[in-house]
Amino acid sequence: MIQINQHRSFSKESDYAAFATVRVHNSLLKELGGRNAWISIESPCGRVYRTIRGSGSLNPFPKDAVELDYDTSVELSVHRTKPANTQDESEGQFYPCNLKIQPIHGLKVIKAHWRHPDPAYRVPLQISIVLGGLSIILGIIGVILGILSFFRV
Repeated sequence: MIQINQHRSFSKESDYAAFATVRVHNSLLKELGGRNAWISIESPCGRVYRTIRGSGSLNPFPKDAVELDYDTSVELSVHRTKPANTQDESEGQFYPCNLKIQPIHGLKVIKAHWRHPDPAYRVPLQISIVLGGLSIILGIIGVILGILSFFRV
């Protein structure tokens, strides 16, 4: 689990069109599973699941910092409070926070997709999982009835 103490909004406009993404320091990518891996971000007020990207050439980008989209900030109740040691708020400034991030695998990735904030993505996935499960159950029933038909005279 990695402690994150600073946050800010995305510095690249293209990140707002990305798929539930946050940016972390490049050195953390390997530990968290690599670029586009799913992670859990936890605050005292909640937990969200997002994919990660590195900070790239963004400078300066502290190792204990993250760039978040607006929706993620709201879900985690992370606000832009001015640090005590600064006089003005400049663009690109990091703000204090208390977040923990960790990689997720297996069923938690399905849970992350199931709880995705975009209904245009989430609903088709939920329908496909439910119908896929129903198809498996009907297939098993069909196999059982087929086997039983061999034993009937």
